[in-house]
Amino acid sequence: MLALPAALRADSCTSASNLVQNCSFSTGDFTDWNVTYAATGSNLVVWHFGYNGDNAAMFYDQDSEYDSISQTLTTTSAAKYTLTFWLSDAIGDGPDSGTDFQALWDGTLLLDQNTTPTRRPSLPLL
Repeated sequence: MLALPAALRADSCTSASNLVQNCSFSTGDFTDWNVTYAATGSNLVVWHFGYNGDNAAMFYDQDSEYDSISQTLTTTSAAKYTLTFWLSDAIGDGPDSGTDFQALWDGTLLLDQNTTPTRRPSLPLL
């Protein structure tokens, strides 16, 4: 499960070893994803970037609750997997406009990143 208030973009969707369906959101929507909207302030969309043809999941929730997307993957016990994704945050205006990003695998928190307005990374993670 990924809980993201930023942008998620996958670049290796055509790889035969990729287990994630519609990982680049090439369908233009959340086909193959389980979507959970925040109870309040939800604003979750697939955004098309015209300059390079890529799509991304954009999370604009306006409250302290998360919008989230997830998939159930078929894996093999004791096999090793690599989780790779791109994260870019867009911090809005105002003193409390930071973002928070969480990545989970089978309920285990792998990454919890809080970005305040004074720190503005655009990171390839994991």
